[in-house]
Amino acid sequence: MKSVSKYLACLTMALSFFACTPGSKESGQTQGEGQDSLTVSTELKGRRAGKVVKVCDGDTYEILLEGEQQPRRVRMYAIDAPESGQDFSRKSRHYLDSLIWKKQVTVDILDIDSYDRLLVLTYLSDGREMSHEMVRAGYAWHYTHYDSDPTMDSLQLSARNAGLGLWEDKCPVEPWIEKAMRKKGYKSLEIKKMKMDGEIDDLRMVRRIPKRSE
Repeated sequence: MKSVSKYLACLTMALSFFACTPGSKESGQTQGEGQDSLTVSTELKGRRAGKVVKVCDGDTYEILLEGEQQPRRVRMYAIDAPESGQDFSRKSRHYLDSLIWKKQVTVDILDIDSYDRLLVLTYLSDGREMSHEMVRAGYAWHYTHYDSDPTMDSLQLSARNAGLGLWEDKCPVEPWIEKAMRKKGYKSLEIKKMKMDGEIDDLRMVRRIPKRSE
């Protein structure tokens, strides 16, 4: 796996034009879009235990860490789940909810973004890591642009071949493409058609698409 710092640097550059507000995919947000990451404090970084108190979407949740009074918002490392309004966004959130809501988990805190969201790997008591589980079930994409974990690649390929989760759709739209096209004024149905027509297979192609006229 590439270093977290490289992951965040690439993420900031590639998504710098996504205008977002602090939060989760409820407002179209992904980790650190257009924002510089902050170095997590020595006291916070590392392995911590806590209880999940809210699931926001398929890659974002809130956790009450042991010894703290207020929950913190978490962004799961190396994945991106369907955006609100996209196919499978609700199923993705519900699946993560079934895995971790109200459960005690252990998190490896890797970094923190400028919205004070923790970038983490999340473990259940049985040792399963939740970013991997979301990809395994087909309810999140592996962020291959920024992470090169071959295990995640293998899990995504298996889910795709089996038609699991979002892979029931033969031509799903990547969340980062969905956000970029919404920024240009396009609606989900238009984005889907352009994806099926091969007009927006990657972010480079998206950048060549003009803003939608009113």
